[in-house]
Amino acid sequence: MRNACYDMYFSVMEKRNSRGRDKALISAKRAIVLRPNRADEYYNLACVYALRNDKKNAITNLGVAIRLDNRFRGEIKENEDLKNLRDDETFKKLLE
Repeated sequence: MRNACYDMYFSVMEKRNSRGRDKALISAKRAIVLRPNRADEYYNLACVYALRNDKKNAITNLGVAIRLDNRFRGEIKENEDLKNLRDDETFKKLLE
């Protein structure tokens, strides 16, 4: 059976590539409230922020995701949603 977090996750994934980025942001924030210790929730929020060109919040949430689960360090290198962050020095430090 699917739960609310699962539904929100897919809602975010669907909307982050459309004009519904405001709704995606709200959904991603709600998911963190429901599951504050899940790295993937912070990673999803970071992707939404990156797509909105909010680099500061994107990088902050990527840092949280990496602290919670180091596997995201590798994923951020390849994710196209994060391409606008790759020249940022703070983003580069996350890769170290």
